[in-house]
Amino acid sequence: MLILLGLMACGADPTIIDGNVAGESMGEPLTAMWGGPFIVFVKDELDCRELDFTRRTYDQGTAPVDFNMVALQFSFDAPDVSEGVFSTEGTDAVVDAKTLIVSGGAFNEVRDRTGTITVGEVVDRQPLEGSFDITFSDEEGSFSTDYFYADYCINLIQ
Repeated sequence: MLILLGLMACGADPTIIDGNVAGESMGEPLTAMWGGPFIVFVKDELDCRELDFTRRTYDQGTAPVDFNMVALQFSFDAPDVSEGVFSTEGTDAVVDAKTLIVSGGAFNEVRDRTGTITVGEVVDRQPLEGSFDITFSDEEGSFSTDYFYADYCINLIQ
């Protein structure tokens, strides 16, 4: 019992995202949140309110934020994230993955080509755990993690 309490006091394991896309790495993202149909990882620290830029689609070339940012976004083709293993491949995939890069006002959206995301038990307003392995293209790169932990964010509900 004491060991279990000690583990709980330490919190969740950190999320470490391996790889790079378009020359950008994530490492240990300082923002990992989910809500509505989205799971979002941002390299820098943002609070829930600052994730209001999140959309299913973006205007290519029009930056969704006015600061530099590297983010990985998963969008479910449903009102809410759900538990299971999902392919991101093809236009009819249930989940879409994209990397959002804003640098000096320039915006680049890199869409995935193939991969999977595994989402653990989904409990309303509770943290979410899972893993993913996403390839964007041979030229653009990939992101993967054996474990992620994302806090709930009401601002992601669309």
